[in-house]
Amino acid sequence: MSITGIIIAIFGFLYAVLIIFMKIFYSIPVEGWAPLMIVILVIGGFQMLMLGIIGEYIWRTLSQVRKRDLYIIDSSYGIIFGDESCL
Repeated sequence: MSITGIIIAIFGFLYAVLIIFMKIFYSIPVEGWAPLMIVILVIGGFQMLMLGIIGEYIWRTLSQVRKRDLYIIDSSYGIIFGDESCL
């Protein structure tokens, strides 16, 4: 997901450079579809990048939790079971 986000964001930046180049050298008016697509591609790419980072963080956390041993209590201190109260 991170790589896809990076690719889409880069594509958005390249498209922006192309539109600016066309505006400067060929005097093509920039209106409507082009700026909208640039914004959608760049913001969408960054969102996908951040989702990929969050997903990788959750994946690594899950991997660490799965390797954790079960908790076993070897002994207890200050706790008496039976008729007597806890300390």
